[in-house]
Amino acid sequence: MIHVIPSELEKVKSSGLHYEIVIENLNEFYKDFWIKNNTNRADKYHSYDEIIALMDSLVGAFPAICKKIAFGTSVQGRQLCCLKISDNVSTDETEPEVLFDGGIHGDEIGGAENTIRFARHLCSNYTKNTEITTLIDNREIWIYPMINPDGRVNVSRANANQVDLNRDWGYMWNGEGSSKGTYSQPETKAMRECIYTNQFVIHLNCHSGSENVFYPWCHRPAHAPDYSNFSKLATTYASSSTYSNLVCTQSNADYATTGELDDCSYGVNGTMGMVLEISTNKQPSVTDMIKYYNHNLPAMMALLNYAGYGVEGLVTDSITGKPVQATLFIDGFYPVYSDPLLGDYHKYLLAGTHSIKVIANGYETKVISQIAVVDKKSTVQHIQLRPLKGHYIYKVVSAAIPGNNPADEGNTPAVIGSPDKTSYSIGKGGTIIVDLQYPAVDITGNDLKVVEGDASAEGFTCYAGQSMEGPWKLLGTGKGTTDFDLSSSGLQNAQFIKIVDDNDGTANANDAGFELDAIQVTDPSVTGIEEQAVLSGFTAYPNPFNNTLTIQYTSESSESIQLNVYNSIGQRVLTLTDTEQFIGKHVLQVDASALTPGIYYCQLQHAGSLSIASTCIIKR
Repeated sequence: MIHVIPSELEKVKSSGLHYEIVIENLNEFYKDFWIKNNTNRADKYHSYDEIIALMDSLVGAFPAICKKIAFGTSVQGRQLCCLKISDNVSTDETEPEVLFDGGIHGDEIGGAENTIRFARHLCSNYTKNTEITTLIDNREIWIYPMINPDGRVNVSRANANQVDLNRDWGYMWNGEGSSKGTYSQPETKAMRECIYTNQFVIHLNCHSGSENVFYPWCHRPAHAPDYSNFSKLATTYASSSTYSNLVCTQSNADYATTGELDDCSYGVNGTMGMVLEISTNKQPSVTDMIKYYNHNLPAMMALLNYAGYGVEGLVTDSITGKPVQATLFIDGFYPVYSDPLLGDYHKYLLAGTHSIKVIANGYETKVISQIAVVDKKSTVQHIQLRPLKGHYIYKVVSAAIPGNNPADEGNTPAVIGSPDKTSYSIGKGGTIIVDLQYPAVDITGNDLKVVEGDASAEGFTCYAGQSMEGPWKLLGTGKGTTDFDLSSSGLQNAQFIKIVDDNDGTANANDAGFELDAIQVTDPSVTGIEEQAVLSGFTAYPNPFNNTLTIQYTSESSESIQLNVYNSIGQRVLTLTDTEQFIGKHVLQVDASALTPGIYYCQLQHAGSLSIASTCIIKR
């Protein structure tokens, strides 16, 4: 039995397959669920309010290991939040990060129940259970019980805007489930912030409605590059559980969808994103739910252990020894990312011999071969990078191809780093949004070069924005490799670039659409060394900070400087100008009390100068 939305039902009807509709309207069928299942039961399902209360009580009872993190509110104003469970919970440590979530479909009660019970179990057994204590001391465990709290309260699959949130994600989005666009809903945006600003090794998205473990790809039948790693993790989960037959398979083999969370978690961040379907019934009885939770408890513990297997280490500057935020390609797998503050990276791998290619803006690319990984062990491989000027795409934010195009390989990571004749075909009428990591600044002349990966010049339109949400400012159209000037858009800087294909040619074919190889920022000042020709010694402390941030730098110019602070999605949230015009050491006190907790980037620039210094800061 499968559960479908109206648009998916129409596909079934047109397929010629024999089908039977068992339940016509799930919302109507389950409308009395709470009354039927929870009356006079001491051990019952937790409601939305009870889940929030339990999260708050865990923070109150275990403040040293449990912290609540808010990401905003839903359409109807309910909390979008998660728990972080780790020793030294308020400090970012060089530990593997694992995410468990539930309730993306509000009527699938099992996912939220599974995750909140797991949070309580972990906290209450810290120092009492050796395995749990060791894992909490050596992992950062994130638990996000309700992605869709309005759906939870209304017992509906979709959110309050009637959008299926598991069709709203930005990686290979195609407008299913009433989604208005990539990351169109507040609930999706909140969850995106969680996964985009962290470096999760494994992400388990919990549903209820069947008994399966699914893994990418959802949007195409071809195997994901990490197929062997996914298969091992999924079968490990199944064998570690106490299910009699928990089926593991690629999601597309069940049925094809686009805009799903597990595809996005993997496609954008390189995280091993998987879907757990807990029970054949979307809302099993309370007694059965406790049984299902006990089925999954040892398997969730296994995932926490496996997140530490493979390869890990620190990426640092070979001169200063400071952490570097880098993109790491291990073998032919989708890339993972090092932490912006600490420089640590973690990648789950099967035993064998592996290689790593490390790309970072402002640094020379480095390749390390013959890295031996032993089964169920961690191989530590620290990496030092030599500074080298250069500024290119750091990360893919979203990709959308009208109608999908499984005939093309869909190699989105090919756009990262400097031009190398390896490209991503964005599809006929397709769109890709990329993150440059640091804002490109408007200088005299052209600021960006969009590089096509083959000799066949194809058309596209280029936009720039200071946030991954836009607003998007037109830079112009191009055919083949084309230069653009930010001044044409009225922007002084832009961190995000959107490329839209001109809709010419064949849709369902290999290499359909514009072949994007790279975007090269022509500003020559971006380098990994903080010491610049005019600015030097740029530091921001304490880091992490609370409300007051101290900025220190040395200037070799009498020109005034401007400090810009950007949030994790590229929005400028604070600007400060130092008009004291003297050569020497400067100290600025910055009131950052208005900023919410999270990751930010500081960029310091002289007026009228190309000299730029950047650093990453975290507010707790």
